[in-house]
Amino acid sequence: MIKTRFRWWWTWNSHMLEDWLESMAAGGWLLESCSLAGTLFRFRESKPGKFRFCVDYLNNLDKDYEQTARDDNWSILHMGAGWYVFFKEYEERRPELYTDVHSLIERNNRIKTVLVATGIPLFVLLPTVARSTPLGTFGTILSIIWIPLAVLYIYAMVKLLAVNKSLKKKQDLSG
Repeated sequence: MIKTRFRWWWTWNSHMLEDWLESMAAGGWLLESCSLAGTLFRFRESKPGKFRFCVDYLNNLDKDYEQTARDDNWSILHMGAGWYVFFKEYEERRPELYTDVHSLIERNNRIKTVLVATGIPLFVLLPTVARSTPLGTFGTILSIIWIPLAVLYIYAMVKLLAVNKSLKKKQDLSG
């Protein structure tokens, strides 16, 4: 039996998505595929199990990184838009894909780089086009789209900066 679920999640709290995927597996639904940039999840019915799921953002899945994960028995699913889900079954101790805080900070920095690169057109080009378009339907639609997107981008950057600051503090306390 197959089950499909839509799940919205944010980059700064991917642990909530990981926990949800783990609870689905514990309930007998194992992740089979993802689509719509990692918001539509397809599960197949299976025996309930203890699975660890980790979400990672990679511009390109490096062959060495992939091989290291596979050598440690992680399965890899591409979610789309640079996102990957790593998962593996375990019995005793819950495994971690990231073995140090620095790796999580690096992942968040990769996400911030993409936000900056995609934000440039959002903050420069779209307002310019909207201003140069006669104040008709098209110009109004562009303005309506631009304002929420700009707020979302700023919010995402602030959240990622806050998460990294918290991770650095955690790293300083443990190191």
